[in-house]
Amino acid sequence: ICEKLYFIDLSKVKQGTVIQRRVVSSPGVLRDEKIECVIIAVVYLFGTIKIQIESEYPNVKRIINLSELIN
Repeated sequence: ICEKLYFIDLSKVKQGTVIQRRVVSSPGVLRDEKIECVIIAVVYLFGTIKIQIESEYPNVKRIINLSELIN
């Protein structure tokens, strides 16, 4: 689905922590790494996060709701 995998969080407290051997990054990684595909795991905030990504990171071409992958 997506070639690169990053855990991203707005929370400065969570940034720098490690999940599944990957460091949690700030949203700026979307621009810095030219990420085109995002899976949003916080399903109840999907709409809000999607709007923010679309307005701030035009390089992102595909935004997926995690619940779509589970069913």
